[in-house]
Amino acid sequence: MAQTVPLRIVYVFEDGAESDMALGTISREGVLETTKIADGQEKAVETLVSELNASDRVFLREMVTSPRTGMGSMAKIPVERGTPGFLAALQETAKRFYKLELRFDPKAFDGGTTIQAGGGESAEDALDEKISEPDMTPRENAKPGIDV
Repeated sequence: MAQTVPLRIVYVFEDGAESDMALGTISREGVLETTKIADGQEKAVETLVSELNASDRVFLREMVTSPRTGMGSMAKIPVERGTPGFLAALQETAKRFYKLELRFDPKAFDGGTTIQAGGGESAEDALDEKISEPDMTPRENAKPGIDV
């Protein structure tokens, strides 16, 4: 059983375009470590990693219906670090607050196979090649300090 698995941190623009931000690892407890960060993205990635690693719990949003009134409302469901569902909740939190996707293979923690790129090379090796020159071209409708 793996204690850590390869992690790819990707920014997803509103139009669906993607930009690699960092590579690293994630532990089964949800602790992120970076091994490579795209040029110019160090501060944003360091902030994300430090904030997510400092959280003992994250919150999922869920629509719930009151059995008494029949009305729906949004509820925040806490998910504690180390409990089942925490890694998925961490991914949702990164997406909701940072517009970043934490991509990794959670099955690898249970002895499953890890993500493979083509030709038998590891995903880390394939992504390492890709992230060495990320597309950091400013987008026309970019938000300063957030979009690139």
